[in-house]
Amino acid sequence: MAAKENTSDSGNGVYLKRSPVLKSRRGAVGEMWWSQRFVRALEEIGDSPRLSRGKRYARNGSVTSIRYQDGVVEAKVRGSMRTPYTVTITFRDYDSDEWESVIDGMAGQAIIAARLLSGEMPEELEEVFTSVGLSLFPQSDDDIATSCSCPDWANPCKHIAAVYYILAEWFDENPFFLFGLRGMGREEVLDALRKRRGAAAGTDVPAEDEGKDAVRAQTVFSPEDYLRNFWKVGSDLDSFEFRFYDESVPAIRRLGSSPFTLGGKDLSGQLEPVYPVARKYALGLTDMGKGR
Repeated sequence: MAAKENTSDSGNGVYLKRSPVLKSRRGAVGEMWWSQRFVRALEEIGDSPRLSRGKRYARNGSVTSIRYQDGVVEAKVRGSMRTPYTVTITFRDYDSDEWESVIDGMAGQAIIAARLLSGEMPEELEEVFTSVGLSLFPQSDDDIATSCSCPDWANPCKHIAAVYYILAEWFDENPFFLFGLRGMGREEVLDALRKRRGAAAGTDVPAEDEGKDAVRAQTVFSPEDYLRNFWKVGSDLDSFEFRFYDESVPAIRRLGSSPFTLGGKDLSGQLEPVYPVARKYALGLTDMGKGR
């Protein structure tokens, strides 16, 4: 199977990045809650000086490649030798019974299940793992097996630490890799979750449609319908719902670079500042609505 570069977050297959460098040039690493939580977990169990040096390595381009396949992370990291060192990282796999417990927990909470099935990674997911005595993130050295071809006896050495930080930023765009590191790819988890939700409802209707308390079914209209009814207020307005998530990263950035440019610059970068402004304006409208 050919490796895919800068891929989506399916958590299955082979994924490769060449010459990755941290976007974060200083301070904290990771923009999404799961990436930040991953870094915090590693820093709680790792050697601080080597982690700091590893972060510098991750920022200066010392990691020449990082590859993910079937829950195993392999990377090449430049050090003092001419040949880059080889780093391997694997998490402790959860067995089928443990994953059954996790999926039961996911399926038992309609909102969590619906958000997962719609491609989101809800923060409450960590509580699901905790409730069955497991953890989505590493808790101790026993959770992670690592190796590096460098002569440093410490674990993590600065080369392994560099890969940790690159991996954390990779999780920003690929959160379901976290499932893969624990032994189940995204599609396996979501397929089991769909079946569990369907069985609980006593129907073969897909779980995306069954959890209407969290995800509203959408009606398909023709363009003529939209034109004819554009200025009309329907009864559905009374039940219209929307949410504001406290996202520090504009949604457009999660889509990756745009294939279009404007004035020679990436269109996504041009539009990114608009999102916080639109969000602030929309929040203002809801505040005014509450005061009526």
